[in-house]
Amino acid sequence: MFSATVIFLKSALSFSLGRCLHTLRDLRRDRTGNVAIVVALSLVPMLVAVGASFDYIRSYNVRQKMQSDLDAALIAAVKQINNTEDTDALKEKVSDWFHAQVENTYTLGEIDIDTANHNITATASGTVPTTFMKIANIDTVPVSVGSAVKGPATSYLNVYIVIDTSPS
Repeated sequence: MFSATVIFLKSALSFSLGRCLHTLRDLRRDRTGNVAIVVALSLVPMLVAVGASFDYIRSYNVRQKMQSDLDAALIAAVKQINNTEDTDALKEKVSDWFHAQVENTYTLGEIDIDTANHNITATASGTVPTTFMKIANIDTVPVSVGSAVKGPATSYLNVYIVIDTSPS
C-alpha cells in the first residue's frame, strides 16, 4: 500500500512537472500576445519609475518650503542681533520662528550665531513619507537644508518698490 502511494505521487508529480514544462515550451514557441506579456512584465518597473518621480517632486517641494521657512526665521533673527547679546535667547527665537512655519516633524539643527560679524547659520532636516516608492520598499525620503544670513551693522533696511506701468 505504501509503495503504491509513493509510485502514485511520483507519477502525479512527474505528470504535473511534465505538463508545466510542456506549457512553457508552448509559450516560448507561441508568438501571439507578446505585447501583453511584455507590458505585464514591465508594469512594476514602470510604476516604480512613475512613483519615484512623484515622490521626488513631493520631497523637492517640501525641501523648498523648508528652505524658505529657515531663511525667513534667520532673516527675522538677524534683525534682533544688535538688540541682544544673549545668543541662547536668539537661538530660541530662531527655533520658535522656524517651528511656527513648518510641520513639527522637522528638526532644526545646529544654530551658529556670530554677533561680532552679524552672521547666523543654521540647518534643518526631516523626512518625507513616500507613497509609490513603498513598492520598492522605500518608506521615507530624507530632506535637509542649510542657510546663512549676514545682517547689516544696523537693523534698518531700505525697501524699494518699483512699479512698471508700461504695457509690456
